[in-house]
Amino acid sequence: MIGHRANLKSGLFSVETGFFFTAYLVTIFLEAGMESLAYKFKIRDYEVDFEGKVPVHILFRHWQEAALNATPSFQTVLGEKAANLIWMLDNCQFEYYRPITKGMNVINCTAVIKSVGPYIFRSYTAYDADSQTLLATGLGKWYIVDAGDRKIYRSVDKIFQGINHHENSAMAPMAVANTTVYKPIVPVDLPDCKHWPIPESTPVITALKQAEFSDLDRNGHVNNANYWRFISDALVSAAGETGSIKQGSICFRREITLGERFRLNFYSYDTINKDAVDHKRVGRDSPTNDGKSFFVCGKTDSQSNESDANFKAFISLAHNW
Repeated sequence: MIGHRANLKSGLFSVETGFFFTAYLVTIFLEAGMESLAYKFKIRDYEVDFEGKVPVHILFRHWQEAALNATPSFQTVLGEKAANLIWMLDNCQFEYYRPITKGMNVINCTAVIKSVGPYIFRSYTAYDADSQTLLATGLGKWYIVDAGDRKIYRSVDKIFQGINHHENSAMAPMAVANTTVYKPIVPVDLPDCKHWPIPESTPVITALKQAEFSDLDRNGHVNNANYWRFISDALVSAAGETGSIKQGSICFRREITLGERFRLNFYSYDTINKDAVDHKRVGRDSPTNDGKSFFVCGKTDSQSNESDANFKAFISLAHNW
């Protein structure tokens, strides 16, 4: 697991952007002198669920928007030859520590951590802008493909350097006030379940879905944030399980595109062979996860067996937090 980075020194700079969700630009300074970007979001009524909390897929949309605005275009870094490149998510994980509710002002920090082979790792951290309380952390493992043939682009060093340069220079002319120290923390010991074996037991929940037009993003596939929505919807509609997803990880193996039907199978975490998955959950200073935990396997009709699943996920629920 990637360790904690150096502390970030952040000053709020109240420049309203042109985005529809009213985000405020925030300047982030690393102790080493590197500069990054983050955004302040005010939580709207339509972004909370029936319990009044921001669900996982909304949190990830905020993090996506912050990351996209902190990342230069491929054309800026590589020139026109990169016009057909797109970002793809290999896996991600997150953990809530406190509820995010309507009207709250949330600082979403994001920074690239490192590159390994064709992958670039990006951290996400959400804080209450008023109390400076840690709300949620996340980690994404990204790679780049050609939009046409979906082949992996492996020369990521220049792109990684370009992101760092962008984060170092974009905010340099701006004055920094009300300095606050933030830590971009990654979730603790959450599982990479891509290679988890499928339990032989019968799924405790099964739900059928179909990818609709509104589920897709501009890359022509289901947006990664929507997988969390699919999982949440299945928990309620198929099992009446209303506990909030408080902790989870998801690994993507194949894209899901418009019109594809897929099945979600939920297996109780208690049925997972712990030795086979080599995983021990570790908590942080957050409310106890008092709900159930599941291993989720999602596959389309075109996949012949569970081992060829389009995605696998681990989720842990909590009530009354």
